[in-house]
Amino acid sequence: MNPLLSVQHIRELKVNNQIEFWIDLFKNYIPKDINILLENEYDDTPEDIGKIVRTVNKENFGICLIQVIALPILAMVLRTGLRHR
Repeated sequence: MNPLLSVQHIRELKVNNQIEFWIDLFKNYIPKDINILLENEYDDTPEDIGKIVRTVNKENFGICLIQVIALPILAMVLRTGLRHR
């Protein structure tokens, strides 16, 4: 890893790349009758997955919570008003 890149920069790059990926996928390949749920297992913070879902902003795109780490995500949902779909 390049030592000039901060962890924060890498995290932002990862989140932004996921946003671009999902927007393109929904625009070109995913019909409205198929639901896609992101699993929170590999996200560094609950805010990351929330930002992805809020920014992509599709009715058939949401979060699948793994129970062991669901509490921080649930707290973020309640704090930011991210709605259940």
